[in-house]
Formats: sequence, C-alpha cells, structure tokens
Amino acid sequence: MAIGFGVSSSRWADIHLDKETEHAAALSSVAFLKQVLQAAKKASTLPVQDALGEHLTVDFESFDPKHLDFILATVASGEVRIATRGGAVKAEETQIPGLWRLEENGHQRFVFASLPQSVLSAVHEGEYPLTLPEQAPEGVFSSPAILKELASAQASCNVDQMDFDPPHMVELTRQPVEKADMQWMKSILGQGDTQIWLSGFANARMQSTRYRAIWRSTLLNKAGKTLLDSFVVTLIPPEVPTSPEEFSDSVAACQELIEWLEGDLARGVL
Repeated sequence: MAIGFGVSSSRWADIHLDKETEHAAALSSVAFLKQVLQAAKKASTLPVQDALGEHLTVDFESFDPKHLDFILATVASGEVRIATRGGAVKAEETQIPGLWRLEENGHQRFVFASLPQSVLSAVHEGEYPLTLPEQAPEGVFSSPAILKELASAQASCNVDQMDFDPPHMVELTRQPVEKADMQWMKSILGQGDTQIWLSGFANARMQSTRYRAIWRSTLLNKAGKTLLDSFVVTLIPPEVPTSPEEFSDSVAACQELIEWLEGDLARGVL
C-alpha cells in the first residue's frame, strides 16, 4: 500500500488479508470514509451549538466482519479514551477529529460528534451543587479554602453545556495539601463514574467526582512522574471533546485518506 505524508504504514502492519478480501475491505473503507466526510462537511457549516450533537452513527454490524480490522486500522486510534457507567460505555477517539469508536453494553458503532451522546449524558448526572459542611475537622489546613473555591467556580460555571475555553483550575501540586486535607476532600467530593485517559507528549488521567463539573486531573510524564495535580471545574475537560472548529480538520483528514486508498486501488496496490 502506498502511504502519503502523515500516515504510517505500521497501522496496517498486523492486518493480514488475502488480496481479494483486502481489495473489498479497501472499497468498504472508502465508502465509510465518504459517509464521514459528508457528516464532517455538514457539521463544519453549522452554528456551534447545533454542531455539538451526533451527526453520523454507523453500527459495526453494517460492515462485513472480515473488513472491520482494515477499517479500524485505517481510521486508527487517537489520543482520548473514556470509560463510564461502570465500564458499560467506552469511547475511543480515532485519528479523524470527531470520529469516535463507541461501545455500549457490548454493542459497537462509529459516531461522528464532538462527544458521543452517551458520554455526555453520563457526565450530566453528577450531583449539583457542591454543598460543604459548616465545620471542617481538626487537622486539615488548606482543604476548606480549596473546597470553597471549587463550590464558587461550580456555581459560576455552565454545568449543562460543553465549554471549550480553559476551565477554572485549582492546582494541588504546589500547595501545602496534607494527607488529612486530601482525605477530607475525597470524602466530600467522592468519586464519579467517568474516567478519561489522554496520551500524547504527556499522559493525563481525569476522574469525575460525584459532583457535576468537578474533576480531578493528573498530568504524568512518560516515566509516570506527576507533573500537575489539580481539580478542574467544567462539564467535561475541553481537551476531551472535538471542538466544532476542528471539523474542518476532519474534512481534510477524510479527503486525504480517501485519496490514498483510491489511488492505491486505481494502481492495483489494493
């Protein structure tokens, strides 16, 4: 297969198909990518709020099972993984912005959206507002002020809508947060049902609390050392969903992949 700039042939390295099946899988991939392309073009022209919904859903069952590995290798894996509802819902970003691989109760499909609706519904279900006890226990120092700041930020945040601006952040890394402070904050905030992992130059882990729009976010270097530990206040951290402004990149990514595949099909490489 001839590979263009920006795409590594390693994504297909473990796909071993006979020539006839590979040809059919490439045709199936092109047809699917053209569906995604049309959805991306339409979404890129919509006002921001209208662009936030799901624009395309394609069940894995609509593909020939023998073609799925090739299709999955073509769109490849992106940098975001999400698990929620006790692991019953899992989402993985592909390398086409806005195209997600989604699994719900064992059923898999592709979704083109800023964020799959099932994930968005899950993060909406956190408790609101954050309420604090009148008195803090003995032995805590910084946590009362941190919790008050989180409560204030939550009250001023639009907890019903995705926001792509930088969220309010309370950094813990350089604060005098003692063990008793962390234990008390954990007992107040609890742990929510949504976990997010981001890979890239560094790795990030984001864990929802039981309160809507309050997240614990940890940034780690490749050696696993914590670079930043913080709470962020936003419905979902803005680096997770695809912003509507990125849908033009989705169009370009689809067009590039289609051109590569159709070029190889025309040359008989596939």
